[in-house]
Amino acid sequence: YCGFVDPATQIPVAVDPCPDLQDLDEDGNTTETFPPEAAEGTALPVTPEFKANLTLRQSFQLGDWDSYWRASLVHKGKSRADLRDFENSILRDQPSYELIDVSAGFSQGSYSFEVFVNNVTDERSVLYRTVQCAESVCGLQPYTYTSVPRTIGVKFTQRFGGN
Repeated sequence: YCGFVDPATQIPVAVDPCPDLQDLDEDGNTTETFPPEAAEGTALPVTPEFKANLTLRQSFQLGDWDSYWRASLVHKGKSRADLRDFENSILRDQPSYELIDVSAGFSQGSYSFEVFVNNVTDERSVLYRTVQCAESVCGLQPYTYTSVPRTIGVKFTQRFGGN
């Protein structure tokens, strides 16, 4: 990826070496080239090589109550913050993380009740990292978007009418 689009076609320029469209001869041909900002085969940003979700759920009767428990695990591997090599060296790769959620629920008739804990380990995983302006200027002060901290809650539901 050369970091710009072809002005005639509006398609990103992805050749190696990249043409310098600012330095043209009298026939409109480029006279200078430069290396691409991202080499062929560079991993896409925020796209890990491996990501997995695993959910276990079991339903059972607890007296007259329809009940269940559920546990979920999410794993996201390390990923680049930016496609371009120089900018990624400033922002750094985003580390891998795991998130665990658990819940249990009970229902009878029109009533249901659930208790849950999301992000059980209270991990502040980096979901995304970016900057407000060019990385070479603002790269030392990135915005880091993290997962929601541990959340403990209770849900109560009552259905009215019909089924």
